[in-house]
Amino acid sequence: MDELNVPKDAQPPGFTVEWHRPAVGRRLFDVWWLPATMIVIGAACLAVAGILGDEPSAYIPLTVVGLPLTIAGPYMGIRGLFGIFSEDDFLEVRSTGLRARVGHQIRYEPWQSVDSIKPNTQGRGIVIFFEESDDWVIPHSFLSFSDEDLAKHLMELRTKGLMGLLRPTPTWREASKEKS
Repeated sequence: MDELNVPKDAQPPGFTVEWHRPAVGRRLFDVWWLPATMIVIGAACLAVAGILGDEPSAYIPLTVVGLPLTIAGPYMGIRGLFGIFSEDDFLEVRSTGLRARVGHQIRYEPWQSVDSIKPNTQGRGIVIFFEESDDWVIPHSFLSFSDEDLAKHLMELRTKGLMGLLRPTPTWREASKEKS
C-alpha cells in the first residue's frame, strides 16, 4: 500500500510488514458442490435422452430436465465465484499495529492495546483480546497458516513490534532494483 501514493493521512502510522488474504478453498467447495451436481445430473439426463432417441415418451422428459440443469449449473457456479472474489478482506501487519478489513469495516489497533491473540474457539479465524475494549473477532482462516499458527505468529510479531524490531518487507519494485 505504501508504494501506491495513497495520502499519508489515509494510512495508519508505520510501514507494512506482512499482508494476509483469507483462504477461499473451503468456500469454493461450498459454492461449487451444488452447481457441479446439477451439471452431472443434467449431462446424464441428456446422455440417456440421446441413447433413447427413438422413444419420444422417454427422451422429451429427460431433455426437459437435463437441459435446464446443464445450463443453470455453470451459471450458479460463476455467480458464486463472483461473490467470493468480490470480497476484499485482508489482515495487514504494520510495524505499529494490526489493520484488518472484515466486510465493510476497516479497523486499526496499535500493538500497545493488544493483550493477546488466540484462535477462535467458536469457529474459524482468530480473536484479538484487548485490555480496555471489546474483543476483535476476525472470522477468516488465512493462506499458509492454520488459525493456531497465525495466532502464535502474530503474537511474535507483536513482541517484535513493541521492541521496534520489525523491518519492512521489500516490495517487488525494491526487489527488482536490487537485482539490476
